[in-house]
Amino acid sequence: MPFGYDRPCADAVACAGVRGAALWVVLAAPVAAGALAAPPDAPWYVPSSSALLALPVLAGVVAIGRHRPDLALTAVAGLSFLFAPSLFSINLAPALAVTGYLAGRRLDRTLPAVLVFSGTMLAGSLLTLTLSQAAMAWLAMASTVAFLMVLPWLGGRYRRQYHELTQAGWERAAQLEREQRMIAEQVRLRERTRIAQDMHDSLGHDLSLVTLKAGALEVAPGLDEQHQAAAGELRAIAGSATDRLHEIIGLLRDAGEETPTTPRTESVDTLVDRARSAGLMIEMRVEGTSPAELPPLVAGAAHRLVQESLTNATKHAAGAAIEVRLTYRPDETVVTVSNEPPPARATGDHPDPPSGQWGLAGLRERVRMLGGALSAGPKDGGFAVVARLPHKGPSGHSGPPAEPFSATEDLRIGRRRIRRRAVAGVTAFVLVVIGSAAGYHAYLTFDSAMSSDEFDGLRIGRHRAEVESILPARQLPGRPADEPDIPAGSSCRYYSDGSFLIGQTVYRICFTGDALSAKDRLPALPR
Repeated sequence: MPFGYDRPCADAVACAGVRGAALWVVLAAPVAAGALAAPPDAPWYVPSSSALLALPVLAGVVAIGRHRPDLALTAVAGLSFLFAPSLFSINLAPALAVTGYLAGRRLDRTLPAVLVFSGTMLAGSLLTLTLSQAAMAWLAMASTVAFLMVLPWLGGRYRRQYHELTQAGWERAAQLEREQRMIAEQVRLRERTRIAQDMHDSLGHDLSLVTLKAGALEVAPGLDEQHQAAAGELRAIAGSATDRLHEIIGLLRDAGEETPTTPRTESVDTLVDRARSAGLMIEMRVEGTSPAELPPLVAGAAHRLVQESLTNATKHAAGAAIEVRLTYRPDETVVTVSNEPPPARATGDHPDPPSGQWGLAGLRERVRMLGGALSAGPKDGGFAVVARLPHKGPSGHSGPPAEPFSATEDLRIGRRRIRRRAVAGVTAFVLVVIGSAAGYHAYLTFDSAMSSDEFDGLRIGRHRAEVESILPARQLPGRPADEPDIPAGSSCRYYSDGSFLIGQTVYRICFTGDALSAKDRLPALPR
């Protein structure tokens, strides 16, 4: 997706032509105005004779700028170098800034822009060292690159990232909508899972008791054969109902769903008494001192453990003696339910109801969420279930609920990150410019600086050899831009006063023959 002044348009070709023409007018107007209105030989202006070259080049810049903004910026920089080795000209400064901004908007990578800036700095440094007569030209060139190329590029880059972030925010909002719908569907599925679990816990237990009572009636000695047959049919119907219940649960329940942890209001003692009244042989043992108030989830888990274990015992070990043991400790409750080997069946007409294979899995999940441990397996020919339930375990959830995602907050953080990058980029480049200027100044003044007292001590007419013994070992590489004419027949040398570039004074020492004929203080900065 292009950036910059590119907007959706019904006729893309016509709109591109209009926008390109408008951009060319913006870039060419300063060049034309300066060429027509600037006085002859005015500094920092494109000469009138060169405007005919600049205007078609700017048209080409507009043409290639949409697809290759880095080449467009390079072309404008090259055009500026043709008219000013310091890169800065009043006519082309707007073109540099605009193409730099558009490069930031349209380039999706940083490397092409870095290459353009580096190449411009390298070419400008070579030009100012070889062609310019003023050391200040290099500083002007570096400042032009920094403030008319890099700074607009950073502004365009910021705007591009801002728009990308806004677009990403809308996409994130749409994604959140989809996630909300998925969450709602997951909630519905979890509710179905809870229904399935409740059916398994309650109806499965009750059907097991019905089966047990029917089996007792089937072998009761006081009933005639007709009633015993009816009891046998009732037991078979209950077993068939249990099978159908398991099939329905299989449609409702999803594997891996968490087990509900809502505590039962019924106590373990009441549950055991109710099972005894149904004909189960249960021995209840309590060890330790029961807390005044057992944590609700621990009490609910203990109830479910005993209920499920009794249900499994009635299904797989009908008639076997069962022991329920509750061991209370200061920090945990241990629940143990075990049964002896089942006796031989009196009648084998009706098989045991099949196991749903979810009871123990649900118990393990419930105990795990409480931070405890469960073991179940054969013991002395029977079966035993042992569970440790910590009183201060997890709350029954895998962790605290996640904070809802805030698209507004994410957008704000992203914008702040982009602003920081922009500021860091500008700061880094300014520091590079300052460091380069300092290095360039050190290069210029190394072994080429003389003090004001030394300059004042030079007398016109002194012999060249005496003067050269006082002069520094090196000269400045360039000459001041506003240097007055050199006296006829003289040769001059140029030295620095050691000041920084902006306030630097250049000492000109001229010899005619073997005698000092002139000495001048000249400003390094053109006037």
